[in-house]
Amino acid sequence: RPNSDFGGTLVIGVADDGTIVGLEQDYATLRKEGKDDSDLFLLHLNQLVETSVGLAAAANVTTTIHQVGRDVCRVHVEPSGHPVEAEVTAVDDRGQFSKKRMFFVRLNNATRAIDDETERQRYIAQRWRA
Repeated sequence: RPNSDFGGTLVIGVADDGTIVGLEQDYATLRKEGKDDSDLFLLHLNQLVETSVGLAAAANVTTTIHQVGRDVCRVHVEPSGHPVEAEVTAVDDRGQFSKKRMFFVRLNNATRAIDDETERQRYIAQRWRA
């Protein structure tokens, strides 16, 4: 939530109902002989964040692995001092993939993209008062 006033925290490896599912399936996709699973996971996650939002915004993100019966990952994002767009992969009506930049905000308990340029500028003016 770099575009919110307060930032936010995400926990990976926990289902919406609070059940601990862990990171084992994620670890399995990244596993390399002789390498620590959690280290590979964090390196991969940090690279995804940096690629998506850029190095300046990624510097506001901290990631930590916690043991809660199983490994889970806490991702904490401090609010950004500037507007942040994310590069995401979108799928069109024909099933074609493309990269596009989007501006996301947190509204109550939902994350939404602001596509309308006028609305985006209003949000930016309100959030980052000059």
